[in-house]
Amino acid sequence: MLFRSRGLVLICVSKKPYGDEDMDNICGHKQEMRIINELKPYDIYTNLGKAIAVGELVDCRPMTKDDEDACFAEYHEGKYCHVYKNVRPIEPIAFKGKQGWSSVSPDLENSLKYI
Repeated sequence: MLFRSRGLVLICVSKKPYGDEDMDNICGHKQEMRIINELKPYDIYTNLGKAIAVGELVDCRPMTKDDEDACFAEYHEGKYCHVYKNVRPIEPIAFKGKQGWSSVSPDLENSLKYI
């Protein structure tokens, strides 16, 4: 097993949006354009710094070329995929998170409102 954290994950939007150069470095140009085109109808800045969904993390594995469209990222050796199931949107809530994994309080978990 490559990844030991599995189970329910609070999915959050970063407080500061990535710039074009960062997006190109992370996703590659083709996938960056897919993201922009698919998010065009949404106000992507509404939920900055908020938790927006809960999903079940079921796997973390090395990325393959076949994963590009599902991951919205071009394949490069050394990249990993997080595989989620049962992703459910929640009523967005302000959440000051940080990169990496940490636990949320039972009070926060019990206050989530699923959409």
